Amino acid sequence: MKYYYDFKFGDKKLSDFGGTIYNSGDSFKRTIGGEPEHITLSIPNKGEIYYGTKLTPLQFEESVYFDRTIKGIEIANWICGDEEKRFEYIGDNKYCNAVYNGRLEFNIYGDEVECKSLTTIPFICYEGFWRAIETPQTIDSPTINQGYEIVG
Repeated sequence: MKYYYDFKFGDKKLSDFGGTIYNSGDSFKRTIGGEPEHITLSIPNKGEIYYGTKLTPLQFEESVYFDRTIKGIEIANWICGDEEKRFEYIGDNKYCNAVYNGRLEFNIYGDEVECKSLTTIPFICYEGFWRAIETPQTIDSPTINQGYEIVG
């Protein structure tokens, strides 16, 4: 099992705030995708017709540990946005579009999160699955009479 110690949410990483993912025992089990929900159409006196499948939202949470004191408003501005952001584990090859889903609870002294504070950050991915990170390739000087496959 591979453990990750940092993640990027939007344009910032957890380590930018002196944080690390707190892995302990079985707490690092990951769900690949949401539960499938099969959609059927009921036809009177005929039965049901399969109409399609959709995935339920994927909910996950990260236990994090902060090894230095930080301003509470900094972490709240990063995590508590009102829009989906790209979430990816540093060192992994997949990401999902997620949004903060819950409440941040820290040990706070004044307006600062105390050093050695441990908390859980809940996220939800409404698409219900992880996507592969693809590295874009740029063709700087194309060769004449050579085909290039472009996938969108």
